[in-house]
Amino acid sequence: MTYNAALLFPGLLYPCYAPEAREDERVKVDVFMQKDCKIAIKAEDSTSLRATLTTLTKLLNVYEKIRIL
Repeated sequence: MTYNAALLFPGLLYPCYAPEAREDERVKVDVFMQKDCKIAIKAEDSTSLRATLTTLTKLLNVYEKIRIL
């Protein structure tokens, strides 16, 4: 089964997320800039999807914490 997810992040996070673009046998991650930073994920299994989402959202935790300071 194939899973797809699309995420939008503030554009200023694009330089942080750009290195996350990759493709292997289980997951493909495309990162591009439109009005905001958009990330498209295509995963071959739910474990790959969950792991990719966890990696991407951990950066948001850091962003939220330093933004408050």
